[in-house]
Amino acid sequence: MYPEPLLTQGIRASIKGNTRRSLQFLNPSATSAELLEKLEEVYGCLKESDALMQDFYSWKQNPSESASDWDVRVENLFQKLVRKGEIDTSQRNTILKRKFWRGLYLDKLREAMRVSNESKDTFEILRKKTRKEEEMDSDSKVVSQNETEHSSKDH
Repeated sequence: MYPEPLLTQGIRASIKGNTRRSLQFLNPSATSAELLEKLEEVYGCLKESDALMQDFYSWKQNPSESASDWDVRVENLFQKLVRKGEIDTSQRNTILKRKFWRGLYLDKLREAMRVSNESKDTFEILRKKTRKEEEMDSDSKVVSQNETEHSSKDH
């Protein structure tokens, strides 16, 4: 998609500090793959594959975490497992849908998303519907709170 020199220049230009210093001993003509390999070597995940798999299947959304933040956490760990060869990317949609939906903190939100989870909806569609539902629920709580505060002032 992009020429190799542009990729390597972009990688080198986007990093600072100690991260940049970790690449200083590489050949100046190193490819983008070599740069990324070095960064993975220095900063990559050290957990064993089985520990990552256990994390992936045991994680749940935190009570203070939005659906978007939960999604990012799930997808990041999924990508680590793909890089380690533990999960086949052909199963991406099924695995992410299942994990995202099962890990939702609020039963009410999970129930509202049950049909989307069990349908042919993609993971991306489930995620978007979940965010909308979460936002509508949040908006209704604000309206309800404002109505309660307004009615208590009237009495």
